[in-house]
Amino acid sequence: MARNDKLFVASHNAKAGLVAAAEVVARHSVIDDYDDLADADTAENGVSSAALEVAAQGAGEQNFADASSARQLRCLAEGIYFEARGEPWRGQLAVGRVILNRVSSKHYPNTICGVVYQNSHLHNRCQFSFACDGKADRIRDAKVWFSVRGYAAWLLANRPNERDVSEYRVLASLQTATHYHADYVRPNWAKHFELTARIGRHIFYSDPSA
Repeated sequence: MARNDKLFVASHNAKAGLVAAAEVVARHSVIDDYDDLADADTAENGVSSAALEVAAQGAGEQNFADASSARQLRCLAEGIYFEARGEPWRGQLAVGRVILNRVSSKHYPNTICGVVYQNSHLHNRCQFSFACDGKADRIRDAKVWFSVRGYAAWLLANRPNERDVSEYRVLASLQTATHYHADYVRPNWAKHFELTARIGRHIFYSDPSA
């Protein structure tokens, strides 16, 4: 089978998995609450299989063959890995969505790497703590890294305006979220923002002034 044919099949399979997962999640009004564990498993399996398909084949709206695109994908994956690798799949996707929302905002750098590593030269004063905490950032879990890279590719392969088939069906409450914090801290800035979702150990907010 030719490479283009493989990419088409992979893209088709991935999209089918995304839509199936999105339909399951969309039936629930609260994104972090599942009454039916079978439905939760179906959603997780759908997203995971689709994301891994995208990661393995390089399929989707964006192709990561050129160095610039590959670098942006890696920065998104690094942001998700170091900020949320211990979170459930929705929590990992949510952090990735916040990063992409910032890229689309005029208040932040217009590239993924620019957003993830904004002010990384300022100790403990950057946007994402892992980037400026002085600790070495090493990928130690290859299995988790591959999965996270798949989620990053999946997020990039969906366009925000395709809300009928995009990840917005899965992360509907995060369309405008640009901030989050762990649930065990109470940052002063949070009182000035609108709470949009609680997913895993993170609380997400949007900026009403943006």
